[in-house]
Order: sequence, then C-alpha cells, then structure tokens
Amino acid sequence: ISKGYVLSSTMSGHQGEIYKVDIRKENTAIRIRVDEGYSRTDSEKKYNFEKVEEKLNYPLSKEQEEISNKILRAYIEGKNILLHAVCGAGKTELTYKVIAHCLSSCLQVGFAIPRRDVVVELLPRLQEAFPSKKVVAVYGYVQWSNSWIEDEPTEAAARALLDSHNIDVFAMHTDSLKVLEVAEKEGIWSIGYNMDNSDLFPNTWLTAAVWNWGSFYEPRILECLQGKFQGKDYWEGINSGMVELAPLSPNVNPEALQAVEEERERFRKGTFDVFYGPVRDTEGNLRIAEGESMTDYNMLNHFDWYVEGVVINE
Repeated sequence: ISKGYVLSSTMSGHQGEIYKVDIRKENTAIRIRVDEGYSRTDSEKKYNFEKVEEKLNYPLSKEQEEISNKILRAYIEGKNILLHAVCGAGKTELTYKVIAHCLSSCLQVGFAIPRRDVVVELLPRLQEAFPSKKVVAVYGYVQWSNSWIEDEPTEAAARALLDSHNIDVFAMHTDSLKVLEVAEKEGIWSIGYNMDNSDLFPNTWLTAAVWNWGSFYEPRILECLQGKFQGKDYWEGINSGMVELAPLSPNVNPEALQAVEEERERFRKGTFDVFYGPVRDTEGNLRIAEGESMTDYNMLNHFDWYVEGVVINE
C-alpha cells in the first residue's frame, strides 16, 4: 500500500496482480487476480481490513457534524481543506471521522503538531478515541551511526532514516558532514553540529550547535602555567560562551527566528531547561517528576533511556 493505492504484489510464492484500487474512494477489500493456489480469503486476512469507528464521549453539534463530513468528503475527493477555529472549538474531534476512514482502509495516519506540549495533551485523547489502534507520540526518529568521524556509516544512517520515514529536518551529533551532504542533495532542512557550515550547504542549512573550545581551554592552560589548575567536572552553559547556536540562516522565517531568540533568552536566565519534569521514557515510566530537573551527574552517568516520543530506527 503506497499513498492510498495498491499496485502489485507477490504472495505465498505465487505471482499475483492487484488491480489499482483507490481505497480512499472504495471502502472495500482489494480485488485480486492470482494464480491457482492462492485464495481471496487469504488475501483479505493479509491486509486485515476492519471497520474502525471513532469513540467520542459526547455528541457533535449539528454544525460540527456538517464540518466533520466536509473534511471527510474533501479527503475522499483528494482536496486540501483548512479547518480554522478558535481554541476549544473541538477542531481535533472534527478530524476523527476522516482518521477512522483512513484506518479502516489500512492506512497509517500522522497528526502533525508543531508544539511538544500539545502533542502530550492530545495523545491520551487520540488513544481514547481509537482504542483498537496503537497511537504513539513521535517527536523524532534516531538512527545510530556508531561512529563520530566515519563517513560511510554516517551516510548509511541518514539514508536509513530517509528510507523508513518522511523526514522534514535532519539534526546530528557526529563530526562527519555526510548527514548535511545528504540533506543538501535531497532538499531536506538540516541542523549541524560543532561549527557553522552554512557556506557549504546554503540551500538547506538552518543552524548548528557550536562549540567554542578556545573560551574554555585558554583559561585552563593559563591555570596550568600558573600552577593553579585543579581537575574537576565542568558543566558549561550558554552564558559561558563555550556553547552557542550558529546564526540562523535566511532559510529560517522571521517568526521562527523570534521564537528561537525567546528560548535562548530563557536559557541565559536559567528559567528553562530541556530536562525539567515531568519527563517520561518510551515505556511511559516517569523519569523526572514535575518541578524537578535531571542533574548533570545523572545525565553523564545514568542517562541510559530514551525520552517519550523518540523512536529508534532499528
């Protein structure tokens, strides 16, 4: 099944042809012509068609029902539609009918939301609305390259993500530039690491986390020369000048630029930390309670779990 269409398949060792069927427009099992020895019943079991109905704890109003039907009709007709309403108007619930329609057609549905807090708030609502289906919150996919510097495994990791998911933005923690090269070639936005490489990737570069080692090593070397150096763990933040964000490229729109500057100021003031609780792991276990933050020591020595919403690409 690809983009709503069933094209062709080879099943159980028998070459079969599946007629092109738009399952958005025909809420029915696929039609199959196969060689002798393969039954229609087997094919229906393979694709597991089932009627999925949304579960709502309250009835939609007449106006909401009409809008919900319009959204479904637009999807069936292959048209884009914009749902514009104030907060609390029930916009999410109005999409349930078209979601149920897609799930009944053996399609996967992605509900794209730009804010993590809204993802967290909507997850249990969608899980309750579609109890027979697996609903997960995904904030990002991770593919390990298992190397800081090697180009080949780094490029392979980037390609693996592209082959498995619809990637909009690449971010990286590697010294190899292969992720950025793949992003530039494929026209995918990229966020670099270590230094500003915007001149090398002008079409897709957004920014990078950069490390100014000189601001750290120069005073440490001076301490050594003066006989004052004492070994210890250093946890330098954005105010030290050691960690910074590269200038945002012209590819970043003004609204996003303003939002980034606001978040950076929160970091400078110490009023925000990405590991402020509540934070759960991928199994739903509470790892950092509300009002608490992960310590630097725990991040270094005990951070052996993934944050909820991160999916490891196996």
